[in-house]
Formats: sequence, C-alpha cells, structure tokens
Amino acid sequence: MLTISELDAARFEELYREPAQKFHYFPQPVSMRRGAFAKVECRKLLGLKQEGALILFHGSHSHLPNREATELIRAKIVPELRKRAQGWTFLIAGTDVPKFEEPDCKGLGFVSDLDLLIGACD
Repeated sequence: MLTISELDAARFEELYREPAQKFHYFPQPVSMRRGAFAKVECRKLLGLKQEGALILFHGSHSHLPNREATELIRAKIVPELRKRAQGWTFLIAGTDVPKFEEPDCKGLGFVSDLDLLIGACD
C-alpha cells in the first residue's frame, strides 16, 4: 500500500496489523495550495459538507487496481470504519469514477481542481 507520509504508513501498520513491508511512503506529487484556502473555503467551493472528517481516495476508475480499490473501500473499509468511528465521509474521485452517494461514502466523479479537493480533506 502506498502512503503519502511516513506517519500514515505507521498508522496503517498499527491499524491494520500488517507488517511494515506492505506500506511504502510515496511523497505527495501534487502542488498544494492549502495555504491559499482554508479547509472550510475548499469545502465550500466544492460543495462538500463542513462538518466531519473527509477521507479521500483518488485514482482513474479505468485502471483496474483503482477500480478494485474502490470496490474494497465500499464493501470492506467503509463498513469497518463505521464500526470504529463516526463523523467522517470517504470520498472517491478521479477520471471515470461513477457518481454515487451512500452512507459515509460518496463518489464525486472527475474533479478538475485536485489541489482544492485535497485541501478540503483531512
């Protein structure tokens, strides 16, 4: 599994009780404009709810591993997270991602401003 920070890798290792070798740190390849917009403003501009944590998966749905990840998120990860915590929404976005809305999970489809989307998430 790729993570965008070493801290995320350590958290996933602990949360999922998997060996460290399964998690690889990959620095964020997107230029962040977060300083230009507060999270509240990013969410407002994208029409996302202000309350609660937003968790993001981004990837092209035409790429099979991303499609499989989306299915895993919806079928396994979201239900498991729901048992452990409240007050969050899992967002799935990317090229060819279908738009949908389920309890605690929302498919956004293609989002043209990735910096803004990342700035809206936790």
